[in-house]
Amino acid sequence: MTASRAHVRRAGRRDRWRNAWAAVCLALTCSVAGAQQTTAETRLTVGDHEFRLHHGGRSRAYHVRVPPAAEQGAPLPLVLNFHGGGGSPDGHKRTCGMDAVADREGFLVVYPAGTGKLLRRLLTWNAGTCCGYARTEGIDDVGFALAVIDHLAARTPVDPTRVYATGHSNGGMMAYRLANEAADRLAAVASVAGGMVVEQFGPARPLPVLHVHSVDDPRALYAGGLGPPFPFTDHRTEHPAIEAVLARWAVHNGRSIEPQVTDTRAADRRGISAVRLEYPPAAAPPGPDTPASDPEAPDPEAPDSAAPDLAAPDPAAPDSEAPDSEAPDSEAPDSEAPDREAGPAAVVGQAGGRSGAVASSATAAPTAEVVFWKLTGAGHAWPGGGRRGPERVIGRGTRVIDASEEIWAFFRRHRLPAAGAQPATSGSGSAPPPAGASPKVGGADPELDPGKPESAEPESAEPEAAEPDSGTLDSGTSGSGKPRR
Repeated sequence: MTASRAHVRRAGRRDRWRNAWAAVCLALTCSVAGAQQTTAETRLTVGDHEFRLHHGGRSRAYHVRVPPAAEQGAPLPLVLNFHGGGGSPDGHKRTCGMDAVADREGFLVVYPAGTGKLLRRLLTWNAGTCCGYARTEGIDDVGFALAVIDHLAARTPVDPTRVYATGHSNGGMMAYRLANEAADRLAAVASVAGGMVVEQFGPARPLPVLHVHSVDDPRALYAGGLGPPFPFTDHRTEHPAIEAVLARWAVHNGRSIEPQVTDTRAADRRGISAVRLEYPPAAAPPGPDTPASDPEAPDPEAPDSAAPDLAAPDPAAPDSEAPDSEAPDSEAPDSEAPDREAGPAAVVGQAGGRSGAVASSATAAPTAEVVFWKLTGAGHAWPGGGRRGPERVIGRGTRVIDASEEIWAFFRRHRLPAAGAQPATSGSGSAPPPAGASPKVGGADPELDPGKPESAEPESAEPEAAEPDSGTLDSGTSGSGKPRR
């Protein structure tokens, strides 16, 4: 009887071990299956998707457009495209027209959703001193944008050296704030009809900047100042002067504050025209590298009548300095530089492109492009996009340029400098176009007569409130939390 009980106990222990081992095997099988499922998820299907993530104690959403180039499995460039104040991802996606460019050129477009009391519409971004609910609640939209990049990169291959940010109105302001606080994550930034309203300006590095704005914008005032009331309210917004914003970036990026005309678009049938301005490299300080061909530099072989007490003048001495206005044309260490301007920031790249941060020598400071599409006669809407709201509120729309095309033409030339790279070579050249990409439009930039913007810089804190832009009239929704097929 005792032996029988011992046998039963041993059999019970064997059964328990078998059950435990079966559970372990089942867990391992599920783990492998889960890993296989995750691998499959890293290749999102072509088309539109929608995701949610938890950030800052809130459930946040973003939409993604995956181009046909994703089927090849290679990491793709990523463009964050922020909707305007009072708008939504769906509404902005419909009107800006960037999906078609992304499908053709082979890059991912992400449309993040801002925050607001209604959750799915009338959403805003905390861009610094603006705008609305997001600013009032102190929403961490910079942290959210960076979380979106990481969240998407875990689901589809993303090229971390080719991440860009753009946006419309309050969304353009948000792109500027992201550039100011996360320059180490972005290769370039662009804003459409939105100034910079950060409270403290100090990007970690020179960053290529493109701005698109109309001098006749009735909402985001070109000259700055108090804008008209937000639709259906008595709330008004203080806007920064656009030329002062660009002058600040030009100084930070090592550029002159006097831009030069590089392209023009003739007035359309409605009298709307556009001019492309580029801020050339700033004059380099005089020094030993001043070339002898400089017309203002003394000839080291000739006697120096201005210095009779010296036996022989030193051509590297401060007396040989040339006026700053001549320096950009005389300092061209790279003979292969584009003929548009041969200054210290000139760099060779595919299709005449420039790097995100380059220098003419190991001791020169890195610089970055600053480009401005200045429109006349247009309103607040995204140029080249669909109609958004009544003309009496946002002004006239235009197709004199296509902002989405111009933004990608600018972005594709820039790549984030590799970690630890020297300034003279970091981000060198333009990035090769993704697989399946077609040649870019608008690559030629003939140099014409220069223009002059205001050189005054804005205060570091520009008061701003809810952004009264065309996105206010949007009724798009922000997402269901599941991929859209």
